[in-house]
Amino acid sequence: QKTNIEQNIKKLVNDNITYEQNNLSFLDDIKILKYVIKGFKEIPSIIFDTVVRDLENYANEYISKFIPSMKVSIIEDRSKSNRPIEISYKFKDKERSYRMLSGGQKTIANLGLRLGFSRKIAEQTNVASQFILLDEPFGYLDEHHRDLVKNVLADLQKYYR
Repeated sequence: QKTNIEQNIKKLVNDNITYEQNNLSFLDDIKILKYVIKGFKEIPSIIFDTVVRDLENYANEYISKFIPSMKVSIIEDRSKSNRPIEISYKFKDKERSYRMLSGGQKTIANLGLRLGFSRKIAEQTNVASQFILLDEPFGYLDEHHRDLVKNVLADLQKYYR
């Protein structure tokens, strides 16, 4: 009888040690899993940041050909649950809302963003566009800026052939 009790005690002690080891291993697995989940949640943000930085650079490249002192920034507001994408505008290093841009500045900003999107899509898909459709791209532009837009559009052939 005593031997049985001793064996049971040894078994319980061994089982408890094994349980504690397994439990620690399980807790370690949970900690690792938390990091993996966090990493996977950040993948869309990493992709977004990479693609948007390129888009922003392309848009600003076009915009600077028309109005060198104007830039756009594209951001994802991660403080909000729906994470909206916002575009901000700078003219002569001063923040401006879209409403406060002149008609010509709005036209240039929109054209730059659209051309940037087109270029990024062509780059990502490895498919060059055969044409670009623009609806009244000269509407609010003075003659000087119309000529600049014409020259930039003619120069786009290297990206869209």
